[in-house]
Amino acid sequence: IVQIAQLVGTNAELAEQLWANDTNRESRLIAPMIYPVESFSKERAQAWIASVENTEVADILCHRLLRYTDYAEDLYQELSHESSELVRYVALRLALNLLLSGRIRNKEILSEIAETEKRNGAILSSEIVASILEEFE
Repeated sequence: IVQIAQLVGTNAELAEQLWANDTNRESRLIAPMIYPVESFSKERAQAWIASVENTEVADILCHRLLRYTDYAEDLYQELSHESSELVRYVALRLALNLLLSGRIRNKEILSEIAETEKRNGAILSSEIVASILEEFE
């Protein structure tokens, strides 16, 4: 899929069409790889995140697109308070990507978010929370 995305290049219109095809796993995986980062608005990001159906898609969305946006840190902080465990998973996955790439401005906020998620016993994000907290040790 990565090689196909490289051949296609960036194409927002095609990425939108692929993302809309939510019955095909590969369509959802390649869409974030070809969407031009500079054209991916925060509103579009929120809509895509709301429609993420599993952690595999969430991981690719965060790793291949969201972490490169100018609003990534604000986005993960906002999403971390959502009631949906999958949306909070996206928030924490994005935060971990930012942390590992040195792009977290306020580590204290991330630490608090991770500790809260741990206390709440969230199963879906438990490994990500552990990785985040391990980075702070």
